[in-house]
Amino acid sequence: MSGGNGVDVAFDAAGAGPAITSALASLVPGGRVVVVAIHERPMEFLPTQLVMAETDITGTLAYLPDDFDAVIKAMSEGVYDTTGWVDEVPLNGVVDAIHSLRGGVGAKILVKFA
Repeated sequence: MSGGNGVDVAFDAAGAGPAITSALASLVPGGRVVVVAIHERPMEFLPTQLVMAETDITGTLAYLPDDFDAVIKAMSEGVYDTTGWVDEVPLNGVVDAIHSLRGGVGAKILVKFA
């Protein structure tokens, strides 16, 4: 989309190492990767990418509890099309869903109470 020119800023919202490494590769010299995802696994990358292109990586925690409440409410009301990236599970399926996510299967879960 940048016509091969790269981007000034890339965001990692995936929480997976390849998201960071591909974000770094997409930057213009002096660009920045902003990590907003929570990573549960370590990752490897070559710091030389940072040095040679004078890029940097920063992290931020940008959500307040009210933000989560509003998004969860909107999702439960069908405001967002979550097809393909959110699995709905009943309350009694939460533990299995969390194990699946930690095992690398799935992306997000929406717990249905009714």
